[in-house]
Amino acid sequence: MLDFIGDWILTTPFFENLRHNGPQAEITAVVLDRVFDLAHVSSMVDRAISVSRADHRRLVFSAGNVSVLAGFQRDYQVGRFDLAFVPRWDADFNGALQIAIGSRARHVVGFSERSMTRRGALNRGDDRFYTHAVVDRRMVHEADRDLVLIEAVGGTPVAAKTRIEFTSADVILAESFLSATLCGTGRFMAVAPFGSKRKTTLPPERLARIAGRLAEEFDLGVVVVGGPRDARAATAFARDAGPRAIPAAGRLSTRASAALIARATVFVGMDSGPAHIAAAVGTPVAVLSCHPVGGAPGHANAPERFAPRGNSDVLVIRPTRPTVPCVDGCEADGPHCILALDEAVLWPRLASFVGAAALISHGYGPKTGRRTRTGPETALAR
Repeated sequence: MLDFIGDWILTTPFFENLRHNGPQAEITAVVLDRVFDLAHVSSMVDRAISVSRADHRRLVFSAGNVSVLAGFQRDYQVGRFDLAFVPRWDADFNGALQIAIGSRARHVVGFSERSMTRRGALNRGDDRFYTHAVVDRRMVHEADRDLVLIEAVGGTPVAAKTRIEFTSADVILAESFLSATLCGTGRFMAVAPFGSKRKTTLPPERLARIAGRLAEEFDLGVVVVGGPRDARAATAFARDAGPRAIPAAGRLSTRASAALIARATVFVGMDSGPAHIAAAVGTPVAVLSCHPVGGAPGHANAPERFAPRGNSDVLVIRPTRPTVPCVDGCEADGPHCILALDEAVLWPRLASFVGAAALISHGYGPKTGRRTRTGPETALAR
């Protein structure tokens, strides 16, 4: 499964169903190196192996230790695998099928090139390598899609939520970071201002102004999260967001960042991995999407396919219409349709959402600084 962090989280119901239908099976997840931190501690798999992009390059596997890697390489070379799944409906850019074929599994299961136009164009001829090439043209959320692969091999899908796991050591790292950097009450809003693509990213200075206003209005700190490559930009964003903001991007591992996000009162950010983490750990999530209302539900940026799914409230804020010349979705290289989300559009919706999260989760109202009374109905909801 050679996809990114958000994709991994949306695929966790599939892994849970694999375990449910094969409780005695030995399950190996082969993932991109950026996802290994999460897959490595997952209770849904027995072994996690990482790989860099495989397409047209020499394939190099890695693991958490030499013993695990040697065991996988032995199993891979002698063809011990019975089933190999490629749980990606969209086009396979990274050579996942190449790895599945190399396992010499008796059954190779994935989506047919006839499932979608882009897959048919970019993965033409791949169907001949699958023993089960599943044709699926439904417009459904990605967290639900892969369950059809379970059915294809005779399994029975069960309801499952997205999930993410981290260790007690990850919690300690997150708590230590917060203790050392977060002043005041300790309540904070996690903000992820960096999208996976330029077109999915609101100009940071715009979101920074809003984050600063939200922090003042609801007595919250601001912790700017992201990956190592976002470290410098996170520092600049925190400076623009005001004295309540601190940068965390690049200072914590993926799992420790997940533990930090789990502590947040609320999450605000782009459609990216941290938003999916927040939903999976139960933190209320507000996502700013470039995909306009009424856009094609099968588009690569469509919330109908990729909105965070998990154990929390999720708010998706979208442009009311595409910006010319876009029609079914944003096709620009840089920020375009998302620019319609200006401060006048974002402030009332974010203020309402963040305010409700601050009140319900922590018993504080805007600007009061005093704990409100919590009756039994509110406690039950919490």
